[in-house]
Amino acid sequence: MPDDEEYPPERRPGQPNYVYPQPLHRKLRDNSAATTSMVLGILGLGTLLAILSPLAWVKANQALAEIDANPGVYGNRSMAVAGRITGMIGSILLIAGLVFCLLLLVIAIVSSG
Repeated sequence: MPDDEEYPPERRPGQPNYVYPQPLHRKLRDNSAATTSMVLGILGLGTLLAILSPLAWVKANQALAEIDANPGVYGNRSMAVAGRITGMIGSILLIAGLVFCLLLLVIAIVSSG
């Protein structure tokens, strides 16, 4: 049997090489544009700042493009989708509100003249 000093302790003959398992998934980063779009979408729906809704929609589309371009890097796709949906709903409500105000203005002009 050879001396212990000839072989380092991790590579002795006759012993199997043990491979320590690596983690299956690394921690995914958050995309800041996705978080921003969700916050803008919630603010656009929950407050009278409906002008934020189209911004949320645009920001969410940007975030989704970044997330799709880098698979396995970002982990908050659901936030981008939530920002996109709230942005769409808020934009529709904003357009409906503008059409309603325009209709009221036309009715007021027609009825006064």
